[in-house]
Amino acid sequence: MEIVWYLEFIARFSLNLGAASVLMFGLYHRRHRNRDTAVSALLLNVFVFAVLTVLADVQFSLAAGFGLFAILALFTLRSEQLSRVDIAYFFGSASMAVLFAINAIDRGLMVIIILVMLASVYVVDHPKLSRPLRSTRIKLDMDRSFDVGDDASVVEAVGRQTGLRPRRVQLVRVCGITETVELQVEY
Repeated sequence: MEIVWYLEFIARFSLNLGAASVLMFGLYHRRHRNRDTAVSALLLNVFVFAVLTVLADVQFSLAAGFGLFAILALFTLRSEQLSRVDIAYFFGSASMAVLFAINAIDRGLMVIIILVMLASVYVVDHPKLSRPLRSTRIKLDMDRSFDVGDDASVVEAVGRQTGLRPRRVQLVRVCGITETVELQVEY
């Protein structure tokens, strides 16, 4: 490979990492305060960029592409549940990696597309457009005072045991061994 390819790779990687960092730490982390998700999505971006950079330069069959997506799907089955907002940011981070890794469009157009994406996220997820909710993950003992399948009962139990006024409660996990439930609570 020639030096021009390496310089182009460094330029695309730098633009990709910069844009993904703005997305995950400049927007997502500042608004949602979830460092784990920000770091995970940024790392996913780096890995997707690396894989696609290699695949863009080799013959790659459709079957191999489906196999790659099947592997990614297995990760989602074995991972903890993410909120819809987290998934959207993850997808945005991966999308940026795809756009920058495949050297099929002009770099100027790539930058414009990324700037439009970032500006759209800034506006759509702006706290002034939707009243921000705080979110936390809690564990409650299953003390038989609430029914896990009854949302109103769970909301009431969260309020009683934590003093929070939850607006939305999402069941994450039930552990029969410790007799606890893990919940994602927006309040």
